[in-house]
Amino acid sequence: MTAMDALHRLCVALQAALPSAEVVSVHAQDLSDANTGKWLVRLPGIYLTCDGIDVDDPSQAVVRVHIYVLARLADVRRQSAASGWALAEGALAVVAADVFVRRARMVYRDQAGLDQPGVALWEITAECRHVLDSAAGVADGWRAETLLASWAPWIGAAHEPMYRPLAADVPDPGETLDGMLP
Repeated sequence: MTAMDALHRLCVALQAALPSAEVVSVHAQDLSDANTGKWLVRLPGIYLTCDGIDVDDPSQAVVRVHIYVLARLADVRRQSAASGWALAEGALAVVAADVFVRRARMVYRDQAGLDQPGVALWEITAECRHVLDSAAGVADGWRAETLLASWAPWIGAAHEPMYRPLAADVPDPGETLDGMLP
């Protein structure tokens, strides 16, 4: 099982238990500016991210997961505040009940207070037991579409017209440009 599998498992469990919230596994989304608006900031929303993996023993690794719960909080109706807290606690209960979660914690991050209009933010951190799988075969089928060569100081998107395509997966023998060596 991969870290993405852990996020997917938690995402599916949260979607099933809390159907009124938009649940998004952020790492599985297109994070480009053009597409982020399609899934970001839907309220109430629950956003899952993987912070990383800690390894002391490969058979007992830990996936660090962050879950952010956003909901409209109290306005003139006290019920909004109660609903937001219930959603956050419900998400915490789902995460804590996962068989692989060994520790979960929820922190209220919005300093506006319950009597302020706006959006509330809770952060749930969880540590999920994890066993690292061998990476063998993971990159099978992955090949660069085009290999390009350049040299300093002509590196970066602004200098892409100066890049040269390489014919194969071999080092570029080099050439001079305006008397400079690559």
